[in-house]
Formats: sequence, structure tokens, C-alpha cells
Amino acid sequence: MNHPAIDLESKVFMTAPIGLAIINSVTGTIMRVNDAYCAMLGRPRDCLVGKTWMQFTHPDDLIRDVYFIYKMRDTGESQMDRTKRYLRPDGAVVHATVTATPLGKAGADDAHMVMIQDVSANIHLKDELRTRKSELRMTREEMLNALVIVAKFRDRETGGHLQRIRKYVEILLCSLARSHPFSSHGIRLISHAAMLHDIGKIGIPDSILLKKGSLDDVEFSVMKTHTTLGSAAMLESMRHIRGDSSLMYAREIAEAHHERWDGTGYPHGISGRDIPLTARVLAVADVYDALISNRPYKEALPHADAVRIVSEGSGSHFDPEVVDGFLANEKEFARVSEAIADD
Repeated sequence: MNHPAIDLESKVFMTAPIGLAIINSVTGTIMRVNDAYCAMLGRPRDCLVGKTWMQFTHPDDLIRDVYFIYKMRDTGESQMDRTKRYLRPDGAVVHATVTATPLGKAGADDAHMVMIQDVSANIHLKDELRTRKSELRMTREEMLNALVIVAKFRDRETGGHLQRIRKYVEILLCSLARSHPFSSHGIRLISHAAMLHDIGKIGIPDSILLKKGSLDDVEFSVMKTHTTLGSAAMLESMRHIRGDSSLMYAREIAEAHHERWDGTGYPHGISGRDIPLTARVLAVADVYDALISNRPYKEALPHADAVRIVSEGSGSHFDPEVVDGFLANEKEFARVSEAIADD
């Protein structure tokens, strides 16, 4: 092999710290390799030279490599990069970045030089981080689910109510995506956190929480504190579990979901866009579900009546933009209410 550029740089080629090989572009035969290339593939030079690169490539990467070489030859690009996997004799996988550079004629045939760098350590680190991130997410979801179970058994509402709320909030957040571009991950977090909107009711006495019939003024004053109690509980949880966005959403929803657009709600009497958007969305979802559900103190209303009441609350009780999203998706709300029954 007498390619002049390679001959002139022979010493540099052989001692380079990254793997280098000269490969016949037509047959795939390995024509020359340096020490670093041999070390990465775990084979002596005489076990590589004269063989094809396909013999040392992971089977799942073969087709992509062939297309890669054809593309390099057909496009005439001066350099191309990709990632691939090699196999060592003991079956160990080497993850590598590969840079291919056409050399033109090397002897009788076209050849190219490949530079490979072992990135296995980086790949393994990324896999480990991905696994730990997944485990952390699962742990946090299990913690949230445990809180939801507490809320379910402490309140007179049903598990079906909480699951419907989650779906309603998801629908509304998706309907607001154009003006409020939530990511799919953010929507998932918020809709899950929405099931904790009444978590503060764990601090309300049974005599009030489980009372059949209407509450008197004193009892209602106590009941209203479930908003600030829920916020305090989520804030305390955030101190122990740092960096969990779902708890942040759960806290603001718990505290503000009874605020009203016109400022006549509780606990703070804030209005309009001062109310967190998550709470404005929850307010529509919660009221709709309360209207179409049986309660010890009321009969369920038909879907059409519930839609009318929510619509009439636009601009007073509810954020008009959220109501618009509700009205555009009211048939989907009806499907959810039918599919998820009380338990």
C-alpha cells in the first residue's frame, strides 16, 4: 500500500493515541491499523489486517455501516461521523465514535481512513444516570400515589373522582398548549399532582368532613382551611424531597383551587391571572365533576346542565380561557365521566 500521504505520516499513524485504520472502500478489507486500533478491538495486528471490518462489528450495526460507506463514496464528502459498536474476542462491546475520511486511490482500489475513539465509559455512565433517573421518578410517583391513597380514604370523595380529575386536567392543559406551551412531561406532572388538590382535608375534623347535609358558617370556615393545610403539607414534603416539580404543582393547586376569577374565592381572595394557572384549570375540572356526581347532599346533574353552569361561570368563577378549553372538549369530559366510575 503506497498512498503517499500515509507513507509520509507513517510514524504518526502508528503511534497516534486514537484508533486508526486504512480500509478498502470496495471490499471492506482492513489494509493497515495502528496500535491504538488493535488495543481497542482487543486483537493483534495480524488478526485484523486482511480481514474485513464486518467481522469485528456488532451484527446490529452492519447494515447501517454499509449505508454509511456508500453514502460517503456517493456524496464525495470529505469527512463523515457516526457511532457504532465493535465486538472484542471475549464478546465485550466497545462503543465508539467513528470518523471516516476518503483517501482516493490506495494501490488499485479506493480506500478510506477511519478514526475510532472508545466512548464506552461515557455510554455506560449515561445508562447508569438514565437508570437512576428512572428509579428516582418511580420512587416519587410511588410517594405521590401514597399521598393520593391517603387523600382518598380521608375524604368522602371517591377514587373515581380523583382519577377523573387527573384526566380532566390533562385534557384542559392540552387545550391550552397554544397559549401556554406545556411539555408532555409537564402536563403529566400537573395532572398527577391535581389528584392531591384536597390533601389538606386530612386536617379537617370528621364531624365536619363527614357531615351529611350543609355546613353552618363556623363549620364552613373550618372546612376552608383545607386549602392552606394542604399547601403547608406539600411545602413540608418539598423540604424533605427536593427538586420534585410535582410537589410544587400540588402545593399551588391545593392552596388556590377555590380562588375565583373575580376575587371572591378563598383563602386569599386573589383574582384573575394572580391565581396560578394550574389552580384555574383544577377549579373547572373539580366543579364539573362535583356537578355530575352524586353526593350525600345532592343528586348528580346531567352533563348538559353541568356544561351550562360551568359556561355561566366564565369570567366570574372561572378563567374564560380555561372555560373555552372546557367547552371545546366537553364531549371528551363526558366520555371520561362515563368511563371512570365511582368506586
